[in-house]
Amino acid sequence: MPRFAIMLLSLSLAFAAPLSGHAQQGPGDESVVSIADDDPAMVDAIETARGHLGQVLTAAINEFGVAHPGLTLKVAFPVESAQMDREVIWLSDISLAQDGMAGRLANDPVAMPGLKFGDEVRFTQDMIYDWGLAGPDDRIFGHFTTRVLLDQIPKAQADEIRTMLSDDPLPEAWR
Repeated sequence: MPRFAIMLLSLSLAFAAPLSGHAQQGPGDESVVSIADDDPAMVDAIETARGHLGQVLTAAINEFGVAHPGLTLKVAFPVESAQMDREVIWLSDISLAQDGMAGRLANDPVAMPGLKFGDEVRFTQDMIYDWGLAGPDDRIFGHFTTRVLLDQIPKAQADEIRTMLSDDPLPEAWR
């Protein structure tokens, strides 16, 4: 998938902000979708994404520790804010790092002072909530949490995002 399309998808999908401690902001002043931490569909989506994380990392990261450009990860970073205790944000340009993993912010964070779109951040695998991986037809696998949010955003935006996502979140060989 072209790098521009991956970044565009990451930006368009960066809008969810679960209640009680999580936030994610879209580009500009886009609205924020709120979902409770204990929302069963979101909890299930995160658990399912994490359950397949080993497969996606094995498939997408090469022997040099550099990920395929079609890999994005949704990562929860602890923050000090009155509104939230962690910010969940999409990353691109993923690679292995000496202290875990590294990636670049795919949108501007809400509660991570001094950081902006494109800045490199470090994280550990246990901070990952979701993943996306471009398939051979340029449609994106994964995005389990995004799929949960599609019914809660404007129909036109949801329809546009659906055209970018694979019909099934898992590649056929992983089902």
